[in-house]
Amino acid sequence: MTCPICTKSKFTSRALASRENKIITIHQCLHCHHSFQDPENYVDIYSTGDFTQKARGTNPVPDKEKLKALDKKALARLSFYKKEIADWQHVLEIGSSIGSFLHLLKLEGKTVRGIEPDPDYSAFSKPQYHIDQDAVMLQDFESSEEFDAICSFHVIEHVSSPREFVTRIHHLLEPHGKILIECPSWEIHSFGSLKHTVWQPHLQYFTLASMYHLLSREFKVLKLGFLGIALYAYAEKSDHNTFNPSAYCQIKARSLRVNFWNRVFPRIKLGKGHLPLTTTQLFLQPILQKTVSETLHKIKTLGAFAPKEAWCRKREAGWLGKRALHLSYFSGWENAGDTVLSKCVRDSFRAIPQTSWRLRQVTAPVTAKLLHDINKSRFLLIGGGGLLLPDSNPNSKSGWQWAASKEDIDKIDVPIVVYAIGYNYFPGQQPNELFKKSLVHIVDRAAFFGLRNHGSIKAVESIIPASLHHKLQFQPCPTTLIRNLHPNLPAKVKSKNIAINVAYDRYDKRFGQDMYVILDQIALALKAIAQKGYVIYNVCHLKDDAKFEISLDKHQVPYKTVLLQFELPNKVYEIYNQMDLVLGLRGHAQMIPFGLNCKIISLGSHNKLRYFLEDINAEEWFVNLKVDPERIKERILDTFEAIYKDSEQVETRLLSQQRTLMNITTQNSQHIKNILKS
Repeated sequence: MTCPICTKSKFTSRALASRENKIITIHQCLHCHHSFQDPENYVDIYSTGDFTQKARGTNPVPDKEKLKALDKKALARLSFYKKEIADWQHVLEIGSSIGSFLHLLKLEGKTVRGIEPDPDYSAFSKPQYHIDQDAVMLQDFESSEEFDAICSFHVIEHVSSPREFVTRIHHLLEPHGKILIECPSWEIHSFGSLKHTVWQPHLQYFTLASMYHLLSREFKVLKLGFLGIALYAYAEKSDHNTFNPSAYCQIKARSLRVNFWNRVFPRIKLGKGHLPLTTTQLFLQPILQKTVSETLHKIKTLGAFAPKEAWCRKREAGWLGKRALHLSYFSGWENAGDTVLSKCVRDSFRAIPQTSWRLRQVTAPVTAKLLHDINKSRFLLIGGGGLLLPDSNPNSKSGWQWAASKEDIDKIDVPIVVYAIGYNYFPGQQPNELFKKSLVHIVDRAAFFGLRNHGSIKAVESIIPASLHHKLQFQPCPTTLIRNLHPNLPAKVKSKNIAINVAYDRYDKRFGQDMYVILDQIALALKAIAQKGYVIYNVCHLKDDAKFEISLDKHQVPYKTVLLQFELPNKVYEIYNQMDLVLGLRGHAQMIPFGLNCKIISLGSHNKLRYFLEDINAEEWFVNLKVDPERIKERILDTFEAIYKDSEQVETRLLSQQRTLMNITTQNSQHIKNILKS
């Protein structure tokens, strides 16, 4: 038996427990320090399909949480390897899973192609990212074209012959083409969890030294490093062996140092779960990745935010008077729009005197304790937000975001006030029978049922019996009334600042098959606006929204990014108060600015944006992204010019519509007040 990397025959062997609790014999080469399973004794689990089941479970495609994790990992890679991939144009990814990384490269304007042997995962990339992939193994892949870059993440550890794998990549690359490989690091071994690193499907266990030895046969190694629990190598195709004994010795010494510090550094668990965060990972990882400053900034930001957010929440809840219980999204760790909305809903109830609040997440399980707390309260307030939606908190109890069964609701003895919620089904989504029955029951039981736009009222009317239609009330979203609810806010700033918010959650539903055209067109419109002397701000209600930077960078749009996810409402008000006009795909990236007297242009991928504009008689501020996507830039600029052609009249309309919405809210407040008195 010889080493699969350097072909030397001296090695040590030891039996180790694997993550599936099997004992596996691992051999380590004494020359290049590569570790490996004996290929002659290895049981093939690839051709039988067993690997797919071991690695991905029984689901043929990723569920919502797995998809989110894959997208998050792809974005982290794109950011980390930003310099390496900047000049790539024609890219092949080997082992591309569902295509998450290819999707981001395509957003950057690169030509992409993927190889993913799992046919279900390979096919999933078409509806999700509109990318075609080849469901073949690398050795069976045929291409008449050469690539200027090939990447492969966590694949090479599974192959029986890494040398053949790398040679095949060399053959597919054009002269001076680049290779980027990532795989588990034997030096780090999951920051002390050797058992998690050792796994039956892992035939190879690379170190920096063995990876250098492998690649330098046919590539010039440009960079070796670490990302999380992985090592990575970036190299350029060469027509000769580039192995350098001196460099090799230095790399082996570095490998041993990393392994030493990983073994001696205290490994204290900082969380729960299968692989909890450890002190090793928290402190050693940034040093190895050379991201210490970024990590310190993140710790400082979140560390300062946590107590501030908890204190503000406690202070806002109050303690005087009889408490009401409010179910909503109220945490500052979530969507900034929901955090602002939750506070604005409670601000709307200042007309109900002597009320303090118990705050509960609307997605929290409905337990006996929660029902007890509700019945000890003055009333139950549910709102705001687009709670009539099936997929943010999928459940088999109600079919909407509050997972309360009919039996749970029947145990509530206090008045139920449903306030300023929305019917937020995306086009193509259809309510099921559970949702319909639950909706009928909550409308019937509610003392007040307020929907935030007439479009939602019509949608709900189509589901519930006509005998309940009279219970549906129009209650505008209180974020549209921020200046009325907070008259002491600073005056609106006059500026040439233009904000854009592009929502990236549910991007497949928002953009559909024209995703890349739509995002390009929005970016090109902003570039034209910037050329008129305006300053562009990419305002992110969630961290995911920052993905729009890819499209802005692609088209060289000057901009500044503002992350609002970890900010309290007053900071959100401050940011939007400095904007003159806001273009947005999120409902609250339109309603919050409107409530602060900003001009708005709604980029419509969802009915709720159109519903809001219909209620304020401003349908001309709506740009439908699903119609004629090739002309979106033109339509945005036409709308922009029309608004600024008569800016004063637009501002007058804003104030007039705010007064109308406030009058409706005042009437509803009096109605709720009377209900609570009876």
